[in-house]
Amino acid sequence: MNPAAVQESNLKALDQLHGMAKNEGAGFLFVLHGEREEAETGSFGEGYDIFSSWADRSGIKLLDFAAAEVESLKKGVDPYLLKSSIHINDAGQVLLADQLYEYFTAVSGGRYASEHALSSGRPDD
Repeated sequence: MNPAAVQESNLKALDQLHGMAKNEGAGFLFVLHGEREEAETGSFGEGYDIFSSWADRSGIKLLDFAAAEVESLKKGVDPYLLKSSIHINDAGQVLLADQLYEYFTAVSGGRYASEHALSSGRPDD
């Protein structure tokens, strides 16, 4: 399958997933993150733009996780698995959890934080 056909197939699958969530009355949040090389250079590729544009066109909330990955690498904390350029490790999972916590706290007007906070400000494990 050529790259354009793969891209079209992937976007159709995302449209279907979004449609199923919408039909069930569920919210839909698309989390977009970069590959290791993109985060290391701060330059994100065509795929990043394609998925970001798709979310915008589809009216889907987008959580852009890439900036957090870039900052993590700058601080010397590698959020990626050693042998993977895209899958995140334990540090990446904590980083993502923090981003989701902040997102849900913001969109809930602070309700999420007050209902799920510990003294550390993070939800229970």
